[in-house]
Amino acid sequence: MADNEARLVHQALLYKTEQEFVEVVVPFLREGIANGERVIAVTTPPDKLALIDEALGPDASFVESLGDAEFSDTPARRLAGFHAHIQGARRLRAVGELPWSGSRREREEWARYESIVNVAFAGVDADLLCLYDARNLDAAVLDVAMRTHPLLLCGPDRRPSHGYADPAEFTRACDAAPLLEPKEPTETLEFAGEPDLSAIRRFLSAHAVRGGLDTGRIESLLVAVSEVATNVLRHGGGSGIVRCWAEPDRFACEIVDPWGRVTDPFAGFLPPTPDQTGGRGLWLVRQLCDTVEIRSRDIGTVVRLLVRRGRDRTV
Repeated sequence: MADNEARLVHQALLYKTEQEFVEVVVPFLREGIANGERVIAVTTPPDKLALIDEALGPDASFVESLGDAEFSDTPARRLAGFHAHIQGARRLRAVGELPWSGSRREREEWARYESIVNVAFAGVDADLLCLYDARNLDAAVLDVAMRTHPLLLCGPDRRPSHGYADPAEFTRACDAAPLLEPKEPTETLEFAGEPDLSAIRRFLSAHAVRGGLDTGRIESLLVAVSEVATNVLRHGGGSGIVRCWAEPDRFACEIVDPWGRVTDPFAGFLPPTPDQTGGRGLWLVRQLCDTVEIRSRDIGTVVRLLVRRGRDRTV
């Protein structure tokens, strides 16, 4: 590989003490500063940022600290954030920790994200160090670190991860788990024929209002559902079912295509290229919704969209 050839380095640090954290992360950042790279800390907990700032001293001013405003709290939007920041003349060097304290559903999506990073940014000029606090994370999350990162840092030493899994195989394994069945009452609407989506929009709007979504989030959900339903009508089986329900902290909607199939394990995760004419729909859907789950089998496809209650979100 030529010295000036763009390359992605995606590695994980499983640390057990603050001293180990500092002894690995600070030299990693200093190297980037010395090389004139763009150096960022992504949604790193405040106590860890304080350790970094103290150890770096005056050099801390060369490290950009980016939070949820730039790197949002969903896997797809974080991929979009990295995509925006990674397109530069300078090599990017980043450290960050992921939020592993959420639900099983959210943890599975973050695991998928860690694997897809290897595909989404293959060939770009970046060095990404993902931080895993082994004192507070369970064995399943630490196993994710080893299966989704080609390289592991053990103190100052870097070695290949022998548990690393091919991203396509890892993602398909994530999709093998069945969707959780709703515990709340559901509302159902069948649709077919030409892509007139007004009936779907009226149906969904009424139930989303009763489900507690604000105006901005309802509109985001309607755009996302319209994208998926149109794809069902034009490229899938030509008819489908919309089902929705309110969960304690979010509103859920799923579109069932009894005949269509999604075969790309990375559908909607990889940033569309500027000259790309199709395939942007699922990318948009993943940006608009907080969670998108897809299960595609011989008997059809289910696309489940979940939107959290809260402040309006725009893309």
